[in-house]
Amino acid sequence: MALDDLDAQIAAADAAQAQAEQTCKNEQQIAADVQNNLTSAANEKAVSDRDAAQQRLVALQNAQRAAVAAAQRAKRSKRRAARFGPGTEDPRRRLRTAHLPALTEARVSRVATRERNTSMNTTHNTSKKRLASAVGIAAAAVATPAALLAGAGTAQADAIPDVNGSPQVEVLYASNPFGLNASIVDGTNPGGVTERCHYHSNGVGTTPSDPFDADVFPNGPTPASLFIPGIQTGGTWTVTVSCDHAAPVTFQEIY
Repeated sequence: MALDDLDAQIAAADAAQAQAEQTCKNEQQIAADVQNNLTSAANEKAVSDRDAAQQRLVALQNAQRAAVAAAQRAKRSKRRAARFGPGTEDPRRRLRTAHLPALTEARVSRVATRERNTSMNTTHNTSKKRLASAVGIAAAAVATPAALLAGAGTAQADAIPDVNGSPQVEVLYASNPFGLNASIVDGTNPGGVTERCHYHSNGVGTTPSDPFDADVFPNGPTPASLFIPGIQTGGTWTVTVSCDHAAPVTFQEIY
């Protein structure tokens, strides 16, 4: 396109813009006059004139914005033609367009790499957890028989726990290398209900020890465990277990 034609387009766009501005001013004045003449909301004619004037004003404002945009496009075309020659596209735009496929491919590659790394980390962490769980289970399987068989003159120092108490509240004992494991079961505790059970033991006769006290919180009839530290000497103990939902039970245990 020749520069003279671009100048003509710019001049026409400027003239259209000026005319649109003047028309907008006239319509604004008309709208203001109509608004001033509006004396009551019941005056339907005045309200209709006001609405029509506002609609014309909006349409003219849109036309004005379109004229401004056309003038700006024409000016940009003139500058581009003066710099790169008539009918020539901006080489910077061609450069950006040429690099677009490569940039898109690189972006897709980065996203794929990030997702692959996330998947590998998740798989690795899951494998570590499974390995740790397997090691823990194996260690427990090895340690449990030794714990049950340790001790001498104890509450059933073999693999079968000693059970004592009452038909409602039972205490299951099993030997431990560092003391005694005890599990309290309250058969009267409703399922899904957590209660407090207090375990108290005191040495009888020549059994040398301070009283032992501990609280456990069984849920329903599920056993709750506690650990009684100390070397098992075959002494006699008086044990009292008091639970929230059962009568206290007292018995003697040897360990």
